[in-house]
Amino acid sequence: MTSALVAIAKMEHNYIEEWVRYNLHIGFDSIYIYENDDEPKYAEMLKEFPQVTVIRYPGAGSPTRSIQYHMLNDFCRDYKDKHKWIAHFDLDEFLVLKKHKTIREFCEDYLGNDEGGIGFCWVHFGDNGHANYSPEPVTSRFTKREDLSKIEWTHVKCLVCVSCLEKYVDFHIPDLKQGAIRTTSGTVLKTRETRDLSIDVAQLNHYLCKSMEEFQRRKIRGQAGLPSTHPNRFGKGQGGRYSTSFFHHFNRNHLDDFLAKEIYEECLRKTTIPE
Repeated sequence: MTSALVAIAKMEHNYIEEWVRYNLHIGFDSIYIYENDDEPKYAEMLKEFPQVTVIRYPGAGSPTRSIQYHMLNDFCRDYKDKHKWIAHFDLDEFLVLKKHKTIREFCEDYLGNDEGGIGFCWVHFGDNGHANYSPEPVTSRFTKREDLSKIEWTHVKCLVCVSCLEKYVDFHIPDLKQGAIRTTSGTVLKTRETRDLSIDVAQLNHYLCKSMEEFQRRKIRGQAGLPSTHPNRFGKGQGGRYSTSFFHHFNRNHLDDFLAKEIYEECLRKTTIPE
């Protein structure tokens, strides 16, 4: 009974090792990274982690489907049946388990009987007053987040039982052939949006903005979740994905939250970091 995490990565060389270490520490058995950079680099960077499989995946998707959609369905074709539970998180998303030490413990409690899947609430973290990139861990640099009492809804990303999975049409919430996607408090989810903002069991930290310097770099990469010819793929226009107004909308620094920082520090204490 193993768990797997899958992601697509482009221009993530500053962040990918922390993300991998963190997710192995919380108990994912395998990680699959689809490398969308022009030049391969992640296999060499992550060679010390036998649990990580790097798959070269160049291109920008198709006119009707995003590269992220193609990646997820190729993963399901090639690898999903090796595992019992799978999740798809981006490299700016870190799952915080509050009542379980590992993914396995969580899955055995919530998905042990092939119930379907669990949707984790996004919790947006702000820039902590940092204007520029620095090489410290993301989870240490950004420890201020939004106050969920100030919002009405958020998005989810899901952890699902492979036996229940039909396909990915929406990369936030897959189609199931049996069971249902629920929040940890039991609310059934039909779409990626939820008004059930329960985070007492787990939350998915979303470091969307980071610093303004890092946010601006994202323009070059574009959105993996949009088709190759989509007019907003590179966030053009007022209010677009990479506009200043978008940054300020999600740059939420209402509350201190050190949970992910503490988890990663525990990871580092248990790991010998190569010099």
